[in-house]
Amino acid sequence: MSEIASINFLDNVNANPFPNENIEPSVKNTPAFGLRVGKAIFYRSLYQESLYSTKAKIRENRLYAAGRQDINQYKPMLDAAIDNAGDSSWLTIDWSISSPAPKFVNILVGDMMNQDYKVQFNAVDSKSRTRKEQARDEYFGKMIRKKDVLALEAETGVKLENMDGFVPADIEELDMWMEMDFKEAIEIAMEDIVEWTFFDNDFDQIKPRIFHDLVENNKGALRIYWDENFNIRCRYSDIGNLITSYTDDPYYNDTEYEAEVYMMSIRELRNLSNGTLTEEQLFTIAQLSAEKFGNKKWSFVNGYNGYNWTDLSLSYDDYRVEILDFSFYTTDVYRYEDKTRADGRKYFTKKDKYYKKPERSAYDINVVDKQTQQCYTGYWVIGTEYIASYGREKNITRPKKEGKPSPKLLKKFLIVEPNKRYGSSNSIIDQIKGNLDDIQLDVLKSRHFKAEAVPAGMAVDIDSINSINVGDGKGDWSPLKLFKLFKQKGIQLFSRTDDNGD
Repeated sequence: MSEIASINFLDNVNANPFPNENIEPSVKNTPAFGLRVGKAIFYRSLYQESLYSTKAKIRENRLYAAGRQDINQYKPMLDAAIDNAGDSSWLTIDWSISSPAPKFVNILVGDMMNQDYKVQFNAVDSKSRTRKEQARDEYFGKMIRKKDVLALEAETGVKLENMDGFVPADIEELDMWMEMDFKEAIEIAMEDIVEWTFFDNDFDQIKPRIFHDLVENNKGALRIYWDENFNIRCRYSDIGNLITSYTDDPYYNDTEYEAEVYMMSIRELRNLSNGTLTEEQLFTIAQLSAEKFGNKKWSFVNGYNGYNWTDLSLSYDDYRVEILDFSFYTTDVYRYEDKTRADGRKYFTKKDKYYKKPERSAYDINVVDKQTQQCYTGYWVIGTEYIASYGREKNITRPKKEGKPSPKLLKKFLIVEPNKRYGSSNSIIDQIKGNLDDIQLDVLKSRHFKAEAVPAGMAVDIDSINSINVGDGKGDWSPLKLFKLFKQKGIQLFSRTDDNGD
């Protein structure tokens, strides 16, 4: 299929915003196909958000967990009028939030952080099993001989066998030792590699964020990728910006696509694109992002060719743009010609998708289609026509079955949502949110009752304490001053004679 025909095919409008996947893998690998996929993923997520308000729920749960939920939701419940001019109410209340949720969440996250774990590898090949069985037999022999050897050594005074090191006391201790402490060199090496990978990715800083997401929204995610040096990298993935296809699998193993929206500077985008975005395209992206995402007003020239590249003060590299990091999973079909010549020699040749075996041939020909799940990744600059580093993933991890790689692959986003049913689940915060509302309402009512509580007092005729001269040279005392004297000293001054002498 030619380049022009491929582009026209991709631009064919249909009811499904995703492009047709039943095409040559070479066409799927083009930026035009990737741009269609990135847009389809993003705009479908906007439609789903309008239906289910998933992001709004995640944000609300996070605010509840932090004790920062919206206080205005409680005001109508207490008959406090809310209008555009401001809040008006007869209630005397401190409206600040008082919630036990932050302490409760921190305790749960702390308990999850403090759970001990150790990555363990167990070799299952025949040679490793044989070596383990031999080692177990040696330890078992020491255990059986130990009592007799010690008795003979005591009688003869001669050292018969070195019993230093581990000698099991019984079968149970031996089995526990072999399971937990005895390791093959390859097992130790693999465990060290995994521990180093976690350390190299600062995983101890990522874990608390994932645990908070699990407590607050019953969902956690991690992005796995390879850097330019082919090192395994992982980063925290914000579930509030995570996009996936519909699934009922708590581990998201059957998703058709996964993506995350996050912010990135022009400087980072330049490095990430690895030359797939030109400097002129980066200039245009920065200009489109002016006065958005916290970026300053565009104060440079409008044209790329008029930009003063020698003036470093005009650099726009700190401008931040919105990126869609997406992974699209699709099945590529590769067609092969299985040809057998008259002398019995076989030839296995790769053909294009539309190849058909000839009707007449001197050879025995069969057409074989092999289906393999592939992953195409890219970074779309949202709202533009630019996509960076798009293409089929070069490093694809596939589980092995019976010693052979599986046609299915491991996902690029590791996502878990326990107890997922019918596309959603409830978190701990979802379960206690009603109780938190009740607690906050009780606190607000209590504050009002305390503020409005009237202490035991008395009724005083104001005329009886008006304008009393106590002869201290300070003139007549006001009623308020006389009342303070009574409250502080218990002395009440009053006069039975009015100004007319009555």
